[in-house]
Amino acid sequence: MTFTLGCSTPKQTAIPQQERTKPLIQDDFSELDDDATVVDSNAVDTTLTEDLTDEYLNNTIESARQHYMNALHAQTVHDSVLCEGEFEHAIEVLNGLASYPDIEDDSNFVTLSKSIVEDYERYIQNINTLSPQSPMYVFRDKLAQEVESIPIDHAKPVPVPNEPMTLQVPMPQNDFVQQNIRFLAERLPQFTQRVLERSGKYFPMISRIFKEEGAPDELKYLAVIESALDPNSVSKARAVGMWQFMQATGAIYGLKINWWVDERRDPEKSTRAAAKFLLDRYHELHDWHCAIASYDCGPMRVIKDRGIVGDTNADFWKIRDYLPKETKNYVPLYIAAATIALNPRLYGFGSVVRSDPWQFDTVHMNEAVNLAAIAKCAGCPVEDISSLNPELMRGCTPPNVTDYILRIPAGSAKNFHTMYAQLSDDDKRVLLSHVVHRGESIRSIATAYGISPEDLASFNDFNVHKHLAAGTKLRVPVGSAALAAQAEVIQELHENDNVSRTAGRRIVHRVHSGETLASIANHYHVRLSDVRKWNNISLRRHSVPAGISLTLYIPGGSMAAASTKSANKKWVNVKVRRGETLAKIADEYNVTVQQVRAWNHGKRAAAGTSLKLFTAISPEEPAVMGKSLTHKVRSGETLAQIAGTYGVQESDLKEWNNIKGSHIIAGEKLRIYQTTETAKGDSRHSSAETSVYRVRSGDTLEKIARKFGETVSHLKSLNRNITDEKLRAGQKLIL
Repeated sequence: MTFTLGCSTPKQTAIPQQERTKPLIQDDFSELDDDATVVDSNAVDTTLTEDLTDEYLNNTIESARQHYMNALHAQTVHDSVLCEGEFEHAIEVLNGLASYPDIEDDSNFVTLSKSIVEDYERYIQNINTLSPQSPMYVFRDKLAQEVESIPIDHAKPVPVPNEPMTLQVPMPQNDFVQQNIRFLAERLPQFTQRVLERSGKYFPMISRIFKEEGAPDELKYLAVIESALDPNSVSKARAVGMWQFMQATGAIYGLKINWWVDERRDPEKSTRAAAKFLLDRYHELHDWHCAIASYDCGPMRVIKDRGIVGDTNADFWKIRDYLPKETKNYVPLYIAAATIALNPRLYGFGSVVRSDPWQFDTVHMNEAVNLAAIAKCAGCPVEDISSLNPELMRGCTPPNVTDYILRIPAGSAKNFHTMYAQLSDDDKRVLLSHVVHRGESIRSIATAYGISPEDLASFNDFNVHKHLAAGTKLRVPVGSAALAAQAEVIQELHENDNVSRTAGRRIVHRVHSGETLASIANHYHVRLSDVRKWNNISLRRHSVPAGISLTLYIPGGSMAAASTKSANKKWVNVKVRRGETLAKIADEYNVTVQQVRAWNHGKRAAAGTSLKLFTAISPEEPAVMGKSLTHKVRSGETLAQIAGTYGVQESDLKEWNNIKGSHIIAGEKLRIYQTTETAKGDSRHSSAETSVYRVRSGDTLEKIARKFGETVSHLKSLNRNITDEKLRAGQKLIL
């Protein structure tokens, strides 16, 4: 590990090698974490850690949901202060997930984000009521809606700088620009003043990087309208950081985005990426205003609209009317922000006191260390370390990264290495957070993470034999050797984690005529969003047809129901087949991976291994069974006769062929599926290759097709009149 004093010319010093006989921090991490995300400090597989995040994701989405519900309640009781605060808390919580890998693909996140933003924007109808701390995208959305209503008073025009601005990017003072200047200076003076104050902190750094990259200095004002110079800004489209990069674009320009870091939030690295992006767009479009417009709507839209006007070199003003609504005003807003920032006194901001420039020392880290321990060494609050390093997403420096440059307060590097050398491995350790699920115990959880039950219990102030209630949150101290050895187990432990699915008793509700999803949710005291999630129901649907069975997970449950359920269960031995995992076996037998591991003392799912399970499902009831044959109905035959001929049940014969009633037609072909018994009794049609799948709760046609490498259309062709709405748990499908 090496250290750098100052933030311009690096100066490296080596850490003295000495005995670490006494920990610097002796408080069992009580000050080193606040429900922090936890991982060991040295050997962590970063590909594994992306699988550790389901629990974190579910908990965070639930936290945002609670703030959202509080906001809606405050709105009904006309508490405007609480309402706005709760909306912004909900948005802030979701903003923290914007760096989560592939977050745009998570339907729960996308649905909740859309609901919160839409309700927030409906609530904030009047732009004059917006707080100066409101997200920048809200201001821009409102401006796009209201800018055309801002009067252009030629009798009292907006002041224009006396001396023309000689810049690489032209700054014309036309009516569109004047509307935006009036908007920023007259309707949003508090917001504009706040951004001008913040510019003192970041503009020197941005100017330095733009100069190094060869970009015009005045492009720095683009960050004002993108994020209000906030490194943690997140748009409703999930663009992140001071320069509002989407994940894909940020990756193209070298910004790392993973479970540990999101370099879109790094002011320096994102600024360099923005400079390169804008230069690329200028070289592509040969016009700075068009390059800036493409930052908002993309270069292909600019090229398309140039084609519409019949001029491949048209400037922004010529294609403005063809651009999206927000982009039409994007360049005028940029010019307005730049004009005010270059001439603050002219527009009433002469008293602005700009922040001090962003200054810091840097240290080079070669291991994962929690930020609280780093703050102790730097002699500052942990919030200062987080503020200087907004790209760090998990409260620690990233593992398996050598020479990671970490910022610490200016002047603190001098004594940092002395303090750091006294840290023990325990002081540096990062903690995993684990939410207890049904059937788990201290012993089973400890086994899963590769630590002793005594250590886990002691760390959480529990007796090792304590019963853990579902939902209890544990801190799990994982050492590097244990984490490396248990990587596969921990990945499997988290990959199917879903807090809301395991928080209650599972029941099946058959929908009655007149019922809606909302009425069902209210009846069982569960959230409507969970009912949709549990049953893969689109947000657009508010009801499902009568007769459909819905899976619900309700709080509590009667003792009678619990005992009935338990009475149907028994211990069975299951032999692991080649290619099977604990997760697959748990799913087949309707138990959890944690339960399988606890019942079998952490045994791995090696082919040939016998596992003990407590389940209501018998190993003799495979989901896919038998081969099929085709029977051509003869004149005078009945379903009962055909069923008797092949040794099957008439009800099965009807189900396999989607027959209602008992009427069949001579010449009609029926599919018949052989069980082990019928195969022994009649081998005339043993050449058939089709098999049957028994539908499980929560299955959809798409899930089943994907599981067996089929297409939904092929499944429908094999199973007459089958749809998702007609799918029932226990039903048999032809494959």
